[in-house]
Amino acid sequence: MLSTFICLAWPTMTSWHTHTRAHIPVAKIITWHVNPTPSTYADLGAAGSAWLPTQLQLSVPHPAIIDWIPFPALRDKLILYHSANPRLDDIICDIGNSYVMEADISTFVAGVGSLRGYISVWDLVRAISPKTTDSSSGGTDANIVELNNALGTDSTWAHGNRGSNCQAEQGKDLGCSFPTLPAPSVDVLFNSNTLAFQAFKMLNMDKGPWRFKLDPAFFERHPELYDPKTDLMAHGLPLRPSTRKSIEIPRPLDDSVLGRYRELVSWNFDLGLGRSS
Repeated sequence: MLSTFICLAWPTMTSWHTHTRAHIPVAKIITWHVNPTPSTYADLGAAGSAWLPTQLQLSVPHPAIIDWIPFPALRDKLILYHSANPRLDDIICDIGNSYVMEADISTFVAGVGSLRGYISVWDLVRAISPKTTDSSSGGTDANIVELNNALGTDSTWAHGNRGSNCQAEQGKDLGCSFPTLPAPSVDVLFNSNTLAFQAFKMLNMDKGPWRFKLDPAFFERHPELYDPKTDLMAHGLPLRPSTRKSIEIPRPLDDSVLGRYRELVSWNFDLGLGRSS
């Protein structure tokens, strides 16, 4: 169900889930929503304590997508201030745009001294997969392939990624040498999917979204969501590409998408929904 939704209604996010592996805890959240049993709750906890629902989540009705956010305090703030907000999707996308990891900038760009800063997760994902994160490319098939690749092992996916990058950037076969960090400039870092992938892995951005922090600019736009008791806001200077593109909101769930959902349920559970419709 998650794969169908992402591929049909939010295709530019396939790369996000593929690289961050955020689809794993989100699938467990959806399973618990559909079948709230002690077993599915325990499975949700196995994905990390950050995903366990707060008392407010359990007691106050709210849009289910809020539960996808990996920070309990931020989920509570969203429930209190934005449960009835018709622009909630925009805020959720703004959170996605604002996920960052703190780092020493000199590790990634040459010629600078030791400098504390942060790098956007989405900026690196876009640098790794520029085609599948661009809605104008129309690459739905490529999106599906990339999301399916998320079901494989990290090592298998990484080898394929490095091979394609090698050919694209070096013009040689798999035996070519790879560019390595630090990049000679910021522009080179964000225009090389090989270097962006190295930075992504070095920062452990694929080890769970609960590790992320948020760009301080997010709390400037949404001061009501700031909680001084948490350590969610990143510190230092941002390392960003010269041109940035934000995460887009999902497409409306029209009849064609809902029809695919029915077909998927029928196929998986043999409920005959497709035949009855």
